[in-house]
Amino acid sequence: MNSHYRNILLICFLLVILIILIKSCAQPLKITNFGVGLQEGGYSSVHSAYQGETISFYISTFQNPFTLKIYRYGKTKEWVQDIPNLKGGIMEVKENDEVYVKGCNWPVTVENFKIPDNWRAGAYIAEFPTLSDTINPVLFFVKEKDVTKRSKVLVACATATYQAYNMFGGKSSYPAYSSGGNNGVNYSVKLSFNRPMNLNVHTGVNRGSFYAYDAKLIRWLEKYGYGDDVDVIGSLELDNDSAYLNTHKVLLTCGHDEYWSHGMRENVTNFVNAGGNWMCMSGNTCWWQIRFENNYRTFVCYKHRDWEDLFGFPNPSLNTIEWYRTQRENPFIGVSYEHGGQINYHGQNQDIGCLIWKKGYGGYILHNTQNWVFKNSGLKDGDTLGYRQDSSIVGYECDATLFKYTDGRPVPTGTDQSPLNYSILGISPANHESKDLVKDWATMGIFKYKKTGAGFVFNAATIRWVWGLYENDSKVSIITKNVLDHFLKNNYPPEITQWAPFTVINDTRLGARMSFNSRDLDLQYGKSQTFRIDAKGYYDEDVNFAWAVNGSIVSEAKSKSFTYNSLKYDLGQNKVTALVYNDMDTVSVSWNINSIAGMGMNATDF
Repeated sequence: MNSHYRNILLICFLLVILIILIKSCAQPLKITNFGVGLQEGGYSSVHSAYQGETISFYISTFQNPFTLKIYRYGKTKEWVQDIPNLKGGIMEVKENDEVYVKGCNWPVTVENFKIPDNWRAGAYIAEFPTLSDTINPVLFFVKEKDVTKRSKVLVACATATYQAYNMFGGKSSYPAYSSGGNNGVNYSVKLSFNRPMNLNVHTGVNRGSFYAYDAKLIRWLEKYGYGDDVDVIGSLELDNDSAYLNTHKVLLTCGHDEYWSHGMRENVTNFVNAGGNWMCMSGNTCWWQIRFENNYRTFVCYKHRDWEDLFGFPNPSLNTIEWYRTQRENPFIGVSYEHGGQINYHGQNQDIGCLIWKKGYGGYILHNTQNWVFKNSGLKDGDTLGYRQDSSIVGYECDATLFKYTDGRPVPTGTDQSPLNYSILGISPANHESKDLVKDWATMGIFKYKKTGAGFVFNAATIRWVWGLYENDSKVSIITKNVLDHFLKNNYPPEITQWAPFTVINDTRLGARMSFNSRDLDLQYGKSQTFRIDAKGYYDEDVNFAWAVNGSIVSEAKSKSFTYNSLKYDLGQNKVTALVYNDMDTVSVSWNINSIAGMGMNATDF
């Protein structure tokens, strides 16, 4: 055989080998949205582990051998360790294997890896080589075992909600996000944590919702100097490790925190009643009740009382239906999704009833800006917080309390069991998917649990609050820092509850009528005006009053009232300010007075 034919045969042989290699490497690209077929992915044996404890990893990857790279997630993604020379291989997932409920049962890739004692507490991701950018690394959490070294702030990522929307293996908690279409029953009432987390089509964000919300909060905390004072866990730990929660001062949650077990709710309630403070920067919060089985490796949510009754579940109070049907969430968090709604979601950018939906609308129209939450923000009643054309902070789901206007101030009615001391700080109109054209709301606010020595709950009442942090909205950051700093110090000025004079004005932004308490007034030169204010301390401590005109103290008689004599001041604009303070801090409320020409000697009262 001459060299010419040998070369042709050699080229053909190499082409055959190349085709085989390409087909072999291309097989993992047969990834489906529902995690069926040849699948790359990974999961761990536990959600979290203390330093010194062990965790195992189960990985499916085209590369063999491969290296598992582990990072701590903070202000940056910080590499901590490589685990090299691991056996790879692609796993096949069949829908009739029901891995969504039974688990993948893949061979262990890294068995009983011991968490080093010098790893800082926080969120960790274990990355492996993949051919698709829809494949998630393994998210897990490291907890500080030394009680004396634990931070004051604890972030609980919404891992239970991640699982509800996880479609890997064919099904999730939602018919629309399960194979077979949306026929009303085509979902799984039980979901296994022993499977990878695939693309979350519900939000269009990879890695469950970690990068969409929780990761943004973690980055902001480290960027603004709280990093050394923050631990991070998954929401399951609120159920199975209440002792860890109770050694922190402030709990932070954010994003889409929809699914809560009885244990999660009970432990957080006890935490706040014992003096802990909770910043709830999430929406659609605590909407569905869930349970855990198999040592927290199985997520249970039937979503229908009759289904659970059919299977003979013995405790109706733990039925996995909406919380408000058995034990309303309003006393727990101050609000509920029942009277909340959606903003800029699923194409709702059109006229709906009297509401005009605009792309990205979702700013809070502010009330009660004399509250310490707004200190140093420069915001006043009627201002809009967090509105941006394409990334506003209110939406896509939000929560509310039923309220009414009293002297222009929104106050809870209590008919939905929301606490009457829930101070409403911002309102945004919304629409509820189940109520057609009925108008609903988002209501940001803050309240203190009633039990003696109990702590506070700040509720942003919206999924996208942390977008304001990530997009560097200075006003959202100022408010978040105000709340967190006061929660860390347990240092609160009094709360101003009433003032006079006032004028009620109406606002019709987006066609939604709102009332505002105006503190601007005209006063004929030569006349007087009496001002009055009421306030209370959160701990029934002594409350003191002082009065200032144009920034100068004019009365320190600790009186709730002050009479302004216009003859003592110039014509034009003047400002009267009531200062209310205790041993910890000061708040104030001001009136803008326009002294107009003319003489009048009769004093007027409010």
